[in-house]
This record gives sequence, structure tokens and C-alpha cells, in this order.
Amino acid sequence: MKKLAFYAIAAALFAAVMSGCSQRSSVLNLTPYQSTSNQMGYQKNIRINSIEDARANKSIVATITSSNGNVKEYVTLQNSIEGWLQDGLSTELKRLGANLSDFGDIVVDVSIVELKANLSGYSTDNLKGSAKLAITVHRGDQTITKNVSQEQTKFAPIHTSGAFKSFFDELLQDIVKRAAIQILKS
Repeated sequence: MKKLAFYAIAAALFAAVMSGCSQRSSVLNLTPYQSTSNQMGYQKNIRINSIEDARANKSIVATITSSNGNVKEYVTLQNSIEGWLQDGLSTELKRLGANLSDFGDIVVDVSIVELKANLSGYSTDNLKGSAKLAITVHRGDQTITKNVSQEQTKFAPIHTSGAFKSFFDELLQDIVKRAAIQILKS
């Protein structure tokens, strides 16, 4: 009986040590896009044809790393980034005066090239991230390609996945505004 108790305690300690060394995964839920832009007089008929996630790793958007660079936690999105971006761009384009329809004069394809962030250390601006979109605008026989990118840094005193919530909300709000303006100016 003593051997059985010894093995049970040893197994429990081993499991506790191994779970303390393992990487964790957290899920982030994006806030729906809220436009704060002033209404502008862009009277253009636009069709958002496609939004594609072209990132190499589509599931992970952020990591928390230790000071030696080892990943302690992976952060994924609960939302579909393509769906979120579709809604955000539609909202922003409408707010700026565009008419969205299936028969728009301007046809837009958006590719999400980059969306990532990392939290490491305790120095200033220890939370860093970036987003990059490749936008292709077709108007008649003319095709215009634009790259829109946004980098952002912030100080996060507590190393949890919760630090990414407001960070991604701000980063994505900014990239949507910039993308909508570039679409309308094309």
C-alpha cells in the first residue's frame, strides 16, 4: 500500500511539473468594428469581391515569450478575421459615403498578409504588433495594387493574453480606416 501511495504522489508531482513547463493557448474575441470617421462625400459604387487570409500561420495571432525567447503562450482568434475585416471595411466605406453593391464600378480584393503581435519583457513598449493588407482595386481595365500596413507598440505591465484585447482592437481599427481611405482614393 505504501508503494502505491508513493507512485501516486510521484505521478502527481510529475504531472504538476510537466504542466508548469508546457505552453498555454488563449483565445481572443475581437470587438465589432465601430466607425468614428466623419461622413465624407465619396460617392463611389464599390463591391468588396474577396477578403483572403494569406498569412502562413492563420491560427496564431500573438505570442507571449519569456526573456530568452521561448514561447510561454499562444493567442488565437475566436472570430474569423476575414469576416471581421469584411464587416469593418463595409462599415467604414459606408460611413465615408461609398455605396456598396454587387454591381459596383470599383471591385476590391483584400489579402491579409500579416497580423501578429508579441509580448515580451517589462521594458517600455514591450507589446509590439503589426498588420499588413494587400489591396487590389479593379476599375474597368485599370488595376491598382496598394499595400497598407500599421505597426503599433504599447506597454503591458501584466503578461496575460488579456493585454492583447485592446491592442488588437486599436490596431485593426487603424488598419481598416487606412484601407478604406486607400480604396476610395484609388
